[in-house]
Amino acid sequence: MNWKNKWESIREYDDIKFDFFDGIAKISINRPEKHNAFTPRTVKEMIDANLAKNAKTRGSQLINNLNDIKNQFSDKIMEVRGKGLLTAFEMFDEPNLDGHHISVELLNQGIYAKETHHTTIRLAPALTINELQVNNLLEGVRKVVKEL
Repeated sequence: MNWKNKWESIREYDDIKFDFFDGIAKISINRPEKHNAFTPRTVKEMIDANLAKNAKTRGSQLINNLNDIKNQFSDKIMEVRGKGLLTAFEMFDEPNLDGHHISVELLNQGIYAKETHHTTIRLAPALTINELQVNNLLEGVRKVVKEL
């Protein structure tokens, strides 16, 4: 299947491409002649595309639900932190709670995460993530943590 031809433009901009396919919105910087460098107009167009609002809304959804998972597995998750969609959860420093192992298991669930300092797992989903995608991400985290 040729996925590239399925993306449809949501709105025309000068500096960004704002496309949609199968419930997913995609924003790309579209200034190849300038090596996709940001300008004030690029930022204004991204704001117009409601990325900041979506990051705040979906970030709250993510952090609130990660805290629910933390409460459910309080013997495994020590802390949840973040701002917007830049989030992390920190495991207790126990041999069975290895951050690298957790990030690999999350990847097996289709979730890209990065462990840092052995116990911290960072999540940084796309600014265009939707409610269903956040819920899927959270279910993957819940499943992996439960199986530890």
